[in-house]
Amino acid sequence: EKTVNELIEHNESLMKTQTELETQNQSLIELVERLEKALIESETQNQLLMERNESLMKTQLELQKQQKQLVPAHKELHATQKQMGGKIATVNSYQTELATKLVASKEQYEQLRKTNTELKTQNQSLIASIEKLRKEPTQPQALSTTNMNEPFMSEKDELIKKLETQLDTLVKQNKILEESKLLR
Repeated sequence: EKTVNELIEHNESLMKTQTELETQNQSLIELVERLEKALIESETQNQLLMERNESLMKTQLELQKQQKQLVPAHKELHATQKQMGGKIATVNSYQTELATKLVASKEQYEQLRKTNTELKTQNQSLIASIEKLRKEPTQPQALSTTNMNEPFMSEKDELIKKLETQLDTLVKQNKILEESKLLR
């Protein structure tokens, strides 16, 4: 009897083990199915990555090609940049020279303006003197004992003539100054 009970117990133990093994087997089957799905997804992602990598390699080759094409243009641009640097230095030098000339011209202009103002003042003074002399009565000049053929001219007339000559000279100088201003 013991043997039969032992066999029954042993059979129950085996059935229990079989149930556990079936449960483990089912878990393993589910795990294998999940792994197969993950493998399929991984292969799909791997394929996408390979395609992306291939596209990136094509793009890289295109960029390298374009870069090689840009090298001559870059060299030309660099040469142009050097030339422009020289020209800029020349322009800067010219601007400095012009600024110096401008300062000198301004000083000269101020001097001319001052001279012009002085000449205008002298002109006005001469005009006033001439007008004053014209209004004064004429006094006859003493007869010249040296030359009797000279026309008779009073001191006033001589002074007026002298002042008019000075005025003409000043007017001419003023005109020259005005023209030099226009030439600037």
